[in-house]
Amino acid sequence: AMASALDVVDVAFLAIRTPHRQLGATLRLGANILYQASAHETIVRMHLVADQPARPLLTAVRLRVPVAFRSRWFAHSTLEAPRWVARLHRKLVARGCQGPVCDIYMLKPLLHLYLPNSMRRVIFLDSDVFLWSDIAGLWRRFATFGPRHLIALAREENAFGSQEAVTALGGLSSNGGVELLDLQRMRDPA
Repeated sequence: AMASALDVVDVAFLAIRTPHRQLGATLRLGANILYQASAHETIVRMHLVADQPARPLLTAVRLRVPVAFRSRWFAHSTLEAPRWVARLHRKLVARGCQGPVCDIYMLKPLLHLYLPNSMRRVIFLDSDVFLWSDIAGLWRRFATFGPRHLIALAREENAFGSQEAVTALGGLSSNGGVELLDLQRMRDPA
């Protein structure tokens, strides 16, 4: 379905091990998205998923963003998820996670468990992304999902040594910094 002035685009970011004062990159990206969207009359809701209480984080965010954009930010705490979600996350990390921030990366496939059930879809973005146009164009990519598609990842643009083996075998290297997540199907993939 094409985005219209009445469509709502939900965008999620992770704020894990990030003090309020270090959210600058995420807030700049949010302002970039909202600026581009306002020029095209797209309604965008920004969702921070954090490992800290949601209310103080949201208060800090609203103090740092322009007045026109304050009402479009929401915070969701991983601390409020059921205990079994934390256990699942620990299992994912233990089974194949390497590097200093891999535990953060392993939260991405669990976003459907942290975001409200009322959210059907979301675009996830790392804070080092910059948009040159309205995010509704990316949102429209959901229309290309088949009946069993849950997730779409951006194609990797940078060549890293670890990706050479993937491409040498004919695979595609993906970048998890830009993801389209069909949250409803992730919650009930049947």
